[in-house]
Order: sequence, then C-alpha cells, then structure tokens
Amino acid sequence: MSSRALTPSHTPLPGLQGPVRIPDLLAHRRVVTVEVKPPKGCDVGSALAEVAPIADRVDAVNITDSTLARMKISSIALAAIIQERFGVNTVFNFTARDRNLIGLQSELLGGWALGCRNLLALTGDAVAIGDHPEAKPVFEFNSVGLVKTVRTLNEGTDATGHPLEGKPHYGIGVAANPTAPKLESEIKRLAKKVEAGAEFVMTQPVYEPQSLHRFLDLVAPLGIPVLLGILPLKSFKLARFLDEKVPGVHIPTDLLARMNKGDPEAELAQGTQEAMAMLDAARDRVAGFHIMPAGHTGVVLALVDHLDRVGFRALPPPQ
Repeated sequence: MSSRALTPSHTPLPGLQGPVRIPDLLAHRRVVTVEVKPPKGCDVGSALAEVAPIADRVDAVNITDSTLARMKISSIALAAIIQERFGVNTVFNFTARDRNLIGLQSELLGGWALGCRNLLALTGDAVAIGDHPEAKPVFEFNSVGLVKTVRTLNEGTDATGHPLEGKPHYGIGVAANPTAPKLESEIKRLAKKVEAGAEFVMTQPVYEPQSLHRFLDLVAPLGIPVLLGILPLKSFKLARFLDEKVPGVHIPTDLLARMNKGDPEAELAQGTQEAMAMLDAARDRVAGFHIMPAGHTGVVLALVDHLDRVGFRALPPPQ
C-alpha cells in the first residue's frame, strides 16, 4: 500500500496513520465523504478521473457495489486502487445479494489485506430490476446478518467459530432511508443493525428539512453517528428520474417545480442551491455528509467549500 497518510492534507490528524476507520475519524471531527460508481469493465480511468480533483478535499470515497443490480467492477478492488493512487480513505459497499457465507467472508478478509478499512453493509437491490435478471440472487441473509458476520470476523473468528490467522477491524456502516413510507419500521430495522454492530449510518438523500429532522429525532436514542446523504440535483430530468425510478428517494412536488426551469445552467444552479440549503439545515445535527455527485465534480467542490467556510468538520466544544 501507499505510504501516503490517508487523511485530507488540509486537516491532519496526529496519531492516525495509514488507512483510517470512519469511527476513529469521527472521534476527532465530523466528516465529508463522496460516492463514486465503479465502471462496467476493467478500465477504471473514468472513476480515477472523478476522484482526482476531490481526493484531498474529502475524508473518504464511497464505492458502490453493483447498484440497482447492474454489474460493475468489484467495489473492493476499486477501493484498493483508489487508496493506492490517491491516499484517501475508502468505504466499499458490500451486499448480501451476490455472495454466500463462504464467499463473502473470503472477500472481506481480502479487502482488509488490501488495506480497506471501512464498508457499508447492504442487503442489495433485487436482481429483477438489474441488467442480469436471470441471475440467481443469494440473499443468504439481510444487512443485519451481514453486520453480524463482519463483527464476528472483527472479533477473530469465522462464522462457524474457527479462529482466523490475523483478524480485520472494519469500520461498519449501514444505510437508512429518512423518507421511508413507514419510518418507524425503518428506525426499528436500523436499531437491529446497531445492535448487530453497526458503527455509523449513511442515509439516502433527503430533500426537505421536515423529513430530515423527524428522522434525526427518532435516530438520536440509538446513539449512532449519521452521515446524511446529499444528492445534488443537476437537472429537472434527474429530479424526476430519482423520484419516479430510484427506490427510497422522494422529491417533493414543490422542489420539482423549482427545478423545472427549461435551462440546463439555471437548473444546475438551482439544484446546487437546494443542496446547500440542506447542508445548512442539517450541519448542526449530523456527524457528516455523504455526497453523491451524479457525475458533477464541480458541485461536490462547491459543497465542500461551503462546509469548510463554516468550519463544519471541527467538533463543537464540550458542553
């Protein structure tokens, strides 16, 4: 692995050397992460080009795992490549959809050996909606079972109790949807993930403060750090697609109306403004932000600049 310190150059953290677990970072500051989608093929140049301008501005890069059941290159492989190339922490997404108990444990051990220190444990989208609908889904267990398995590996044994020759110590993240139709049920599922060993939660994007604050009020008793999902809307077309086609994402009607300007530059500016408003509405109540750029690195940099201007990453003084 690269000898570069895997923390942003403008915010060094003495005592944290090499790849860093997100829970360890959160003990020192609030964080900003950004999502990158792997390519459908072996050429990772496009993903690396997306990371290059932002690698030293964020605390970690999150790599998706065949989102919407559309086959892409391994999230673990791309995470290791990004860490080696840029010296930035990563969080690889990891689903229970495609792996049985033997296979997923093997991959997790391999990820740790390659220097990866964080994962987002997910159940995974249904195979039927993807580009290989004939594929056989595994789903040996859901995200709760996956978290339990990672915790077991972290404790030094495999799922059947056999000792490991060297154990991982993954930072375990999970997902949650603040705009779930049955929010109380969503919180109960999150509570099970926390009980199983989850250490931080990354949310689906939220587009209205009322839903955000209701979610945060319900999550607070669980004591798990929340990294709020921010997906800037670069166009009215994207806003409508997310609302109609992407599971777990809801765009309010009034926001759709504000985005419908009939001009690409005006819509991008409006979407960036809306994202900044959500940052401001949430920044005093969350442990971090997880930005999903939808292919627009310039917007990511604008949002990170905004957060740095207000000193977001510095933890508030003890009360």
